[in-house]
Amino acid sequence: MVLLVGNYMNAGSRNAQTFGFNISFLCKLRDTKSISHSTTLLHFLAEKCEDSYPEIMRFPDELEHVESASKVSAEILKGSLTSMERHIQRLENDIENFPKTDDEQDKFVEKMSGFSKHAREQYEKLSTMHKNMQKLYESIGSYFAFDPHSVSVEDFFGELANFRMLFMEAVKENHKKREVEEKIKRAKLAKEKAEREKQERQQKKKQLIDMNKEGDETGVMDCLMEALQSGAAFRDRRKRTPRNGDQSPSSPASRWSGANYGMKSPVLSH
Repeated sequence: MVLLVGNYMNAGSRNAQTFGFNISFLCKLRDTKSISHSTTLLHFLAEKCEDSYPEIMRFPDELEHVESASKVSAEILKGSLTSMERHIQRLENDIENFPKTDDEQDKFVEKMSGFSKHAREQYEKLSTMHKNMQKLYESIGSYFAFDPHSVSVEDFFGELANFRMLFMEAVKENHKKREVEEKIKRAKLAKEKAEREKQERQQKKKQLIDMNKEGDETGVMDCLMEALQSGAAFRDRRKRTPRNGDQSPSSPASRWSGANYGMKSPVLSH
């Protein structure tokens, strides 16, 4: 996937149709950014793999041990085995050259012989494992087209561990970005819906007013019924519920009972 995208981007250049790349290039995918700097080549590859090639998404689990492998120094391991073999050989020589004694309390040869034999067996196992490790690393170098003698175990597995971490971070960041975009999209749709409903209510009210001005009683009744059924006539208006048999103390009727009957105020004589 990386090689395919790289060749596509390098089409027409001297690096077009490349057959391979250095393993250290993987971590540099994050440094290749888009024109808007909003995403990187690594984020693009992570999204493309997740959408079109889900089987590739298993590789972080398959490489879960590369971080531990990157902490192993082949040189230190080789030096430790060499030192171990040298000390075991020295112990074996001491046991072989230890002077014989008639002292029954002297158990040096008896005890150390058993220890030396066990130590030699453990060393041989470790030595065999080390040789197998070297052969496997050479085969890895052949597979990834690098010189295992010039690229250390720490460097190679360290690059893989860093790429694994960066890839998983890119996947998480893509998910977070997608969630934010979906949230913005939902908010935009909700706002557009609210604006549309508001315009529809205003349009219905305007139609009701226009019909009333024109004196079209049939149209007024139809529009009024529609407004009452949909609730548009009351949606933006505060509801007031008058109390039965109660009048506002500030109304003229409450101040003067004869105001509604055309009664004149009595003339007061002095």
